[in-house]
This record gives sequence, structure tokens and C-alpha cells, in this order.
Amino acid sequence: MTSTSIKRFGFVFFGLGLGLSLNVLLSAATYTTYAAWSDAGNNAQGHMYIYSGNYPSTTVSLFNATTPNTTMAAGYCGFPVAGVGPFQPVAEVGSCPVPAATGFGNNYFMCQSDNPIVWEVEEPI
Repeated sequence: MTSTSIKRFGFVFFGLGLGLSLNVLLSAATYTTYAAWSDAGNNAQGHMYIYSGNYPSTTVSLFNATTPNTTMAAGYCGFPVAGVGPFQPVAEVGSCPVPAATGFGNNYFMCQSDNPIVWEVEEPI
């Protein structure tokens, strides 16, 4: 999802009356963040909680890999999640494809959203 718009800005340098206009191409932002979970013994104790910020609608995609130096192209179960309202829980993430009641073991995550989000990776609450 990419949208673009052109904004025009005007500047006057050092009072010389020199006018200059600048066109800037703005595109919709994608926020990308990363997290890693090391689970000693791979005991499936990892859980993740994702919350939206103060935006009317947020879409979140989550990708993972279980080995280092691997491309994170695989979407995680149940993602993307679209249209989450302000200050709402986006998801509780556990093991995939097992329900969130069980956790994940060693994992590397990449989270992308169209608005800033808060996410935490920890043991079950």
C-alpha cells in the first residue's frame, strides 16, 4: 500500500529576494522493526503482544525466521491484521500454527506497520 503526494515549499534566501520552489515527493510510511527471542532449551516460552497507537486505523504484518541469517519472508500465522483502531491490542502471538496458549521457541521477527505500534516479546503474562 503506497500513496504519494507532491508538496510545494517556497524559500527566500538571505533576504535577497531569490525565490526558489522545491517539489518533494512524499510516500506513505512503513515502519519496520525487529526482535529476537532466544529460548534456552527451546521450551516454547516466548509470547508477543502488539498494540496500536493513536491512529484511526493501523495495519500490521509480522514475518519470522527460526535460523540466523535467513530472509524473513514468511508471514506469521494470522497476519496481516488490518484496520485496528486507536490504542487497541492488535494480537497476542504465540506458537504458529498452535494457538497462542503455547509459546514459540527461538525466533527472529520483523514487524511492519503503516503507523507506529508498540510490541513486546516476553514470557507469558
